[in-house]
Amino acid sequence: MSDPASRSPGRPPATGAGWGVAEPLPEGVRCVRGKWIARVAVDGDERVSFALPTCDSREAAEARLAILVELTAGLRLAGKLQVAESVLRLAASRAKEVELETVRRMVADMAPGGRPPRRGG
Repeated sequence: MSDPASRSPGRPPATGAGWGVAEPLPEGVRCVRGKWIARVAVDGDERVSFALPTCDSREAAEARLAILVELTAGLRLAGKLQVAESVLRLAASRAKEVELETVRRMVADMAPGGRPPRRGG
């Protein structure tokens, strides 16, 4: 078991209560080998990591995380968590705002009271 004093200041222990019980990492962003990654709570304690290939700074990664959290809330409201990973992966990788807006509309359409389905085309 590692000594808590030996880890970096401000860094939480990797395991729970020092007994080797893994605790889920919180939502947030991190940079690994120059690539930004977001961690999002999808269903309860389940956290899923998403690559953020279009983000080049902590600020950009945190802004994208906020969008992913917003989309997760919409999918939860719509009762569509079974598609959350696919939808969030799509949103995480979109570079243009118009592409992100398309994903947002798709999630809004799934929600109760969302836009009616399109007809004829």
